[in-house]
Amino acid sequence: MFEITVNYDTCEACGTCIESCPGQVYDKGDDDKPVVARPEDCLGCMTCVEVCPTGSITVNEV
Repeated sequence: MFEITVNYDTCEACGTCIESCPGQVYDKGDDDKPVVARPEDCLGCMTCVEVCPTGSITVNEV
């Protein structure tokens, strides 16, 4: 299982993490920023971390 954290102070709402996630973990929030809607579907692939241009996402195994 993985813990996913989004730093909303630095997130620019580009949507890259939402589009690139193979597990479809994220939904788009009202402000277009990613919401971790299905953390149980996280594959731990770190794609969202790698594609985030601001480094606003962290994924840790718990």
